Amino acid sequence: MVDAVTRRWGEFSTRRAVATNMALVHGPARVKLAGDEVAVICLVKDAAYFIEAFLAHHHALGVRHIVLVDNGSSDDTIAIAKRFDSVTILQNTLPAKQYEVLLRVVAARQVVRGGWFLFADADEMFEVPLDAALPQLLGYLNKHGYTAMVTQMLDLFSPLCYGDGKDWTYGHVLQQADHYSLGQVKSIAYHDRKAIGFSWFLIGTKAMLP
Repeated sequence: MVDAVTRRWGEFSTRRAVATNMALVHGPARVKLAGDEVAVICLVKDAAYFIEAFLAHHHALGVRHIVLVDNGSSDDTIAIAKRFDSVTILQNTLPAKQYEVLLRVVAARQVVRGGWFLFADADEMFEVPLDAALPQLLGYLNKHGYTAMVTQMLDLFSPLCYGDGKDWTYGHVLQQADHYSLGQVKSIAYHDRKAIGFSWFLIGTKAMLP
């Protein structure tokens, strides 16, 4: 009993410390989403190379709002992001190696009410399965009462030599990198706690079957 109380108090204190250090830099402090809308939550640091393409891509998908948690960038990440609509920028310089999950979760819950969260890194581009539209995907998830969706990340690469692209912009990289391999993708039981490190997040959800 004492151990449980101590653990919960430690979790509460850590979460409070992360929330206290979260500073609003740009955009609305609160955003309310409908049940069929999604907000992207992205933890960034010195992501100027990626951020413009990242924001443009997800806005084009139909994402309602994007929350960036800047972890102490020294480049133009914030300046570039400020040029986009529907973006909230928070800044928190607590070490990401120690607080990575909480930096994302606290920011999401601090800014967004309702809807869905899409957690992605600045060099990740979400694609809706089967070329469907984002509203179709969210409608499917809501219809079946799902509370979470697990996605598979594919590493894309260009058919050209690596050195040929050293001076490319990220937008050009995305156009050229159209090759990928499914060789490392494997099937794992949805509630396999040993194989899935974040299985705690899946408790109470069901696998999405067609």
